Parts: sequence; structure tokens; C-alpha cells
Amino acid sequence: MHRVIRFLVEAEDEQAAFDGAREGLNALTEEGMVDYGTFFYETNTKVSGVARYGEIIPIANLDSREGRFLLLEGINFDYMDFKDAIKEVRKKISATDFDLFQQHPWSRHCFTKVRYCQDFIVLDKGFVGIDQLKDAIDPTKLKRYWIIPCDVHT
Repeated sequence: MHRVIRFLVEAEDEQAAFDGAREGLNALTEEGMVDYGTFFYETNTKVSGVARYGEIIPIANLDSREGRFLLLEGINFDYMDFKDAIKEVRKKISATDFDLFQQHPWSRHCFTKVRYCQDFIVLDKGFVGIDQLKDAIDPTKLKRYWIIPCDVHT
């Protein structure tokens, strides 16, 4: 399955941000979180990145309009993915909350869906949720943060 994630990197300039995003992608690949990824500045593929999703801003400073758009878009994807996952779980569950708590077969599915719903933003080589972003980003240093979209396969 393909999806677009966003690497949020603190760096001095665009090149350092690209390097940081590449390190983050390598770490996610080595940990088995993703199979591979394609950044939107890479044009040498026919199945991912621009070939799959079309033109997407390849990098933006978080202090810019484009950067805020990319971040908010990622947060919105998190929320919509969560809503879709919860809908599926609610459709299929006939057990009570207490039954689920006591190791109902659906409890693992609920945990998995909720645990992995926040998987569109990467900070410091790991996926982060909306609540973690508020604490992680220093609002006085927005010009030092870059957001770099990447098409990943899981």
C-alpha cells in the first residue's frame, strides 16, 4: 500500500533538510516500518512519487504558506485515517467494551488501528501524532523546520 508521509526536519537549509529526510527514510526502511520511499524531487521512477500522485511540493519551510499547508494536510490525513479505521471497527464489533477489554479477538485489531492511525508525519526518524507535534516544534524557530513529502510503500 502506498501513502504520502511528511518528514519534518530541523535544518539550516534545504539540502540539510533533504539529507535529514533521507536519513529518516533509511531508518524507517531498516526498522521495517516501510518497504521503500520516493521523494517528490526524484523523477527516476514510474510507480511512485510524482508518477503515482502527480506534482507535490517537494520541500517547504514550515514558516511558509506551503509548509503550513503540507503540515495541515498531513494532520488532516491522520484524522481521516483514524475516522475510517474506527468506522470499520465499529461496523464489525458486537462485543461490549468490557468484552473487548478481556481479550476479545477484536481487541488486537482495535489497538492496531488506533496505534497506527498517526502515520503521516515523521519527526526525528519516527512517526509522531498531532499531540506530540505541539511539544516538539519550537514556535520561535519555524524558519529552521522543513517539511518534505515522501511516497512510501508499506
